[in-house]
Amino acid sequence: MTLTYFGTNTPDWWEEYFDSGGWVARGGSKQTIEHMNHVLRVLAIHDIDLVDKEVLDMGCALGEGSQLLHEAGASVIGADFSLIAIQQCSLRYQHIGFIHTDIREIKGWYDIIVANHILEHMGTDTESIISRLREVCDILVVSVPSECDHNLNHDGPHTGQVKTAYEICPPTIREGKVAIWME
Repeated sequence: MTLTYFGTNTPDWWEEYFDSGGWVARGGSKQTIEHMNHVLRVLAIHDIDLVDKEVLDMGCALGEGSQLLHEAGASVIGADFSLIAIQQCSLRYQHIGFIHTDIREIKGWYDIIVANHILEHMGTDTESIISRLREVCDILVVSVPSECDHNLNHDGPHTGQVKTAYEICPPTIREGKVAIWME
């Protein structure tokens, strides 16, 4: 399968970003923790228990969110398409499993998939990604900075068509920046 990347969202760009320390220097780790804590609060409000659930943390970056999911009782697998990020996660959080994969190539079945600040990077693939992820989990949890449709021609990382995807695939629950699809 040939994957299309939008804006700067190429594996090479992200590899350099993680390898150079840009992620940490620009606050990516801090933001990941803040956003995952918000996700955890929304899950708690809706009585979605993570204890003993198989949870995929898609786009785990350097693993801070995976660690928070682990602390909440989940059996976590962190996944990212940056091999450098996965290597760094594996060293930092040896008690968590990590896999190198693209969000569009997820295999297996999970009780819950958390895609924390990923869809805003997916260009026109946003709708198909939501549909695909819903096929391989019981509960899909997505957090995005906003549900706007970003400019596909923008040379930055935010290119996702989130608003359009949410209109086509409406979530079951919406709490601010967190959307949850469940049956």
